Amino acid sequence: MNSNKTILAASIILSLGIVIGFLINSFKPFQDTNVSKAATNEDQNAVLINIDEASKLLGFSKEELKMIISAEKKSMAETGVFDGTMLPYVVVNGKQYFERTSLLKWAVEGSTQHREYQNGERYQ
Repeated sequence: MNSNKTILAASIILSLGIVIGFLINSFKPFQDTNVSKAATNEDQNAVLINIDEASKLLGFSKEELKMIISAEKKSMAETGVFDGTMLPYVVVNGKQYFERTSLLKWAVEGSTQHREYQNGERYQ
């Protein structure tokens, strides 16, 4: 009878050890993943991105992005109105910064409307 109690106690201790070990190991990768993700993708959490990052996000060259800004400004200056959404950006100390979500919305709208930009002009 004493032997059965000893075996039962040893089985319970062993089982608890296995369960606790599994729980510790299963949570460890999640913590490591989050830490490494935060360290490597820190710039992807930025609300505003510079013109180089914006051009990469949209798949344009930096020059093409500047040409689109210029064409939209010119169109607005000539007509006083702009059909649709202009490329969203802010200027800080002479540098242009773009908000990611607004930039992607602009791209969707522009492609839906089949906007055309050539040689500093916007055609619609």
